[in-house]
Amino acid sequence: MSSQDFESKVLGYLAQFAENMNGMQQDITGMKQDVTGLKQDITGMKQDVTGLKQDITGMKQDVTGL
Repeated sequence: MSSQDFESKVLGYLAQFAENMNGMQQDITGMKQDVTGLKQDITGMKQDVTGLKQDITGMKQDVTGL
């Protein structure tokens, strides 16, 4: 193998490695966005539970008022 062939192969491997690293970075960004979405979902569920508690409290007051 000539030094030019070797250099060409090394550059090819480095280019592929850089492309793979870029793909991994995009995957990590996507996972961060997924986690943010899950946090927002959990916040929404907490708000729903708070709303249900308030509804139950209101119903108890209605029953007490009867």
